[in-house]
Amino acid sequence: MAWYSWFSTIYDQALEDLYAPHRVRAFAEVNPGHRKVLLLPCGTGQDLAPLLPRLAPDPDLLCIDLDPGMLAKARARGSRGCRFVQAPASELSSHVEPASLDLVVFSLGLSVVPEHESVLRSALSRLRPGGQCLIFDCWAERRNLNSWPVEWMAQADLSRTPFRILEAECSDYRFTPLPDAKPLQFGGTLYVATGTRRAQSKPP
Repeated sequence: MAWYSWFSTIYDQALEDLYAPHRVRAFAEVNPGHRKVLLLPCGTGQDLAPLLPRLAPDPDLLCIDLDPGMLAKARARGSRGCRFVQAPASELSSHVEPASLDLVVFSLGLSVVPEHESVLRSALSRLRPGGQCLIFDCWAERRNLNSWPVEWMAQADLSRTPFRILEAECSDYRFTPLPDAKPLQFGGTLYVATGTRRAQSKPP
């Protein structure tokens, strides 16, 4: 992850003004009051400010990222109730018990992480019945002129459709393209998708 360690040194300055208002809009979809929460990946911690006010007053927020540079910046933005772990997304089972979480948040990560479908399904199995999953990401149904630069910079695949898994496996599914997020700026449609784990769901 040497690339992301370098990327972490410019990410906030280069991109956060672009993403910040859309993070706020995306996390408005979090049902208020969740306590046990997973944020994956946590990146430089820019999600913390808009996410924490939506959580319980005494949150247990586990923030996971593979890259040490990203994680160091996130730690600096952390507050009481935040825990930070350097680990691959594929190792959730080592850090989270099944059916133990109230909320899972994937922020600009499922377009990047390897084996994203298995990672998402593993995370869903770690939600308690009735727990919420939220995906904030970008999807290019058809790539535009900016899709290739975005994919190169973020080492992402904007053609991925993890929200389809939420639609198939969760109740209360919603997919919302974020207003005022111009696809040409982001390389595709910036969206938030949410779903609730069904009581009968079983770990894979």
